[in-house]
Amino acid sequence: MTAHKDQYPCLGSPDTYRRLLRVENICSARSYHHIPQASVPACSRKINNGDLIAITTAIEGLDVVHVGLAVHLPKGLHLLHASQRAGQVIISAETIYRYLRQRKSRLGIMVARVL
Repeated sequence: MTAHKDQYPCLGSPDTYRRLLRVENICSARSYHHIPQASVPACSRKINNGDLIAITTAIEGLDVVHVGLAVHLPKGLHLLHASQRAGQVIISAETIYRYLRQRKSRLGIMVARVL
């Protein structure tokens, strides 16, 4: 986020900016694994309802462009998320795989499970 400071009004505060930069540096030192877009359908059965889904991106300076929660529906794995287009929290009409395919910059997902 600090690489795109102009897009986040709260980062106009020097103290907030410095604090977030520290958090980003800690996070950047960790190893993360990403599931490429093409592999999402095959991996979706291993993802549980309520798992945190981070949409990975090709946008320079960002690793994640959006987040939500995993929800299994009859048609597959969907995303419960705050939709900018809908202006509210929704369960996506399309599967996560189709959601990813809507934009070239969406590379895949990272998954986290609260223990």
